[in-house]
Amino acid sequence: MQSRGEDAVLLEDTDWTLDLAFLTDITGKRNSLNWELQGKDGAERQRFCINDAQFNVAYYCNVLVDSTGLCYWLPPAIFRSSCSISVKYFPFDWQDCTLKFTSLTYNAKEIRLLLKEDIVIETKWTVEWIMIDPASFTENGEWEIIHRPAKRNTYKHIPMESNKHQDITFYLVIRCKPLFYVVNIIIPCVLISFLASLVYYLPTDSQCRVTERTEASVRQINSLGPFQNHNYMN
Repeated sequence: MQSRGEDAVLLEDTDWTLDLAFLTDITGKRNSLNWELQGKDGAERQRFCINDAQFNVAYYCNVLVDSTGLCYWLPPAIFRSSCSISVKYFPFDWQDCTLKFTSLTYNAKEIRLLLKEDIVIETKWTVEWIMIDPASFTENGEWEIIHRPAKRNTYKHIPMESNKHQDITFYLVIRCKPLFYVVNIIIPCVLISFLASLVYYLPTDSQCRVTERTEASVRQINSLGPFQNHNYMN
């Protein structure tokens, strides 16, 4: 199993959900689907339609099966994952969002989940990260991906007869871009607070001066609210 990121990372701050557009590269082998080639006209590969899955999808992707029983399936999908957001170090925080894949029908004795191995080079090596196509990937303006490992997990305390004994987990670690908040929130707040402190240097000899100082202070404080609301709407 291998995941390929094809779109931007979209993190909804209202409900803490992460939307990802992915191509899930799934390869498996079933000995019951192999056949013998008869002459040059024998079909080496066949395409089968997946018609037993109850999914509401807009595009049905066929499974490519060769004569040895090797099955290849590359379905596109949009995954929605929930993330536990920690704002302790905001806006210099980072979040860990995970995607866990497992079989709900077969247990560990019937199917073995593995990370895909590269077969282009002679020495096979296991792909242990989410592959991102730079040609079709669109970077998000507020978040950036800093780490994207993948891991095969087996839980020995869970029996192999259970479908929770094994899974493939893709970890997507994203970091908030601090420049957006520094320019639009931190710097304006510092400047407005600095200007508000300058009103105390105005002379207080007359009642008019006291009124002017109070009005200037209130005006600067009130300007902070619409400014922050404008940045939030943008």
